[in-house]
Amino acid sequence: MAELNNEQVLALKYIKEGFNIFLTGPAGCGKSFTIEKIVEQCTKYNKSLKITATTGAAASNIKGTTLHSWAGIGVPSKDTSIKLLQRKIMKNTKLKRKWRQTDVLIIDEVSMLDYEFMITLEKLARYVRNSEKVFGGIQIVLAGDFFQLPPVKPGLIRYIFEEKIWSELIHQIVSLTIVYRQKDDEYKEILMKIRNNTHTQDDIDRLNAEKTGGYNGGIVPTKLFCTRKDVDKMNANELAKLEEELVICPSKDFYENDATKRQYEKQWQFKHIVNLKI
Repeated sequence: MAELNNEQVLALKYIKEGFNIFLTGPAGCGKSFTIEKIVEQCTKYNKSLKITATTGAAASNIKGTTLHSWAGIGVPSKDTSIKLLQRKIMKNTKLKRKWRQTDVLIIDEVSMLDYEFMITLEKLARYVRNSEKVFGGIQIVLAGDFFQLPPVKPGLIRYIFEEKIWSELIHQIVSLTIVYRQKDDEYKEILMKIRNNTHTQDDIDRLNAEKTGGYNGGIVPTKLFCTRKDVDKMNANELAKLEEELVICPSKDFYENDATKRQYEKQWQFKHIVNLKI
């Protein structure tokens, strides 16, 4: 996909005109590609742009950082006062400058965004930038798909679009509808039905008909899970089935400096010990 389609062109038009937008669409529709083009356009017009995402993996995919890393305030608890966070930013010259000099802020994988954290950031932006404009006048680009992973938070799930801040923050919504990742029209249609929870038993039967009926060469296919907890449980169960002696392998990590270490450990959540059986 080298050229922009009409929907993607519209997204860039809105950005050029200064609108805050929500860029959405199903998997494989070119959201990351569109973000790349938005970055190119903002760079062309000398706008200070910060690229962030709600997770480290998503941030890496768009060559950015996590939203928490950009904000520089850690993960505030419910008891953390807004005034304390304001002082934290204002006392840090580099952090304050970053907040004040950001023209455009991209936030990818917005379905996982904690609405309370976003409300906190919006209040901080107004204070730090000394502006009563929404988000202190920073142009906001939210990207993602609310049919995908929800916020990682215990209790009742509340998405940001359900809150008052959404209508204040978002001026235009651009929905990308052309799927590039899959070429088979029947398969694309079934996937779209599953995404919208409108699939039928016939759709399930059609997918099951593609099963090969076994594994070749004794290699078991990799299973995918939504959460790290389920992955760890699966790996531990499979490791326990092996009769070989357990080997504990602690990692030796080297970083350029302490700041880099904190950034990488926060963003990627590396495991410092790996258990193996050889």
